[in-house]
Amino acid sequence: MRENSFEKGSITVEASIVVPIVIFSIITVILIGLILYQRSVLQSIADKSVRAGAATWESLSADTATGRINISGLDDNGLYWRLFEPDSVEKRIRLQQYTEALLAGKNILKPESWSTSVTVRDYTIYKKLELSIEYCYKLPGGAVMKIFGSDGRLRLKVTSFAVIDDPAELIRNTDFILDIEKELEKKYPGLKNLGDKTREVLGKMKEDMEKFTE
Repeated sequence: MRENSFEKGSITVEASIVVPIVIFSIITVILIGLILYQRSVLQSIADKSVRAGAATWESLSADTATGRINISGLDDNGLYWRLFEPDSVEKRIRLQQYTEALLAGKNILKPESWSTSVTVRDYTIYKKLELSIEYCYKLPGGAVMKIFGSDGRLRLKVTSFAVIDDPAELIRNTDFILDIEKELEKKYPGLKNLGDKTREVLGKMKEDMEKFTE
């Protein structure tokens, strides 16, 4: 009887140690799976949104979701929108609103706060559209996480890029710049010498590059 009681007692002690560890491990694995899934959803939305934004960036009247352009708004941007782009803020707001619509109802974890940001980086020859999505989630069992030095919150940030590439617009802008240069050369003859020297250097660089690639 004493031996049976001792065995039962030892099993109870072992179970009280092992069972919580097993339960905690299962919960951790499930939580990691949810986090990875949530991150993949955010990244997928960011990729889709930034591609749609780059495809419709050339016109304020374009529908980001469908890509269709309202005929009545074809002249919203003017002829040289790439060079000046006065409506960049409105376009960023439009893309943020489209992203927010895609994010609606796509969260498995309950978010505490979130934000989206759109940045346009100008590299002269082309422009790069950058979209970032950042979420802060309160994890279930956050009080337990504080034991390990965490505040019980998860912050996920994803970023996606797309190139705004429009060769026809680039050609128009180049012609526009050349026209301005010619007008300035007429008024200020000294600029013509500078322009000729610049073209000469660029021509030599082009020849050297062609020789290098042969």
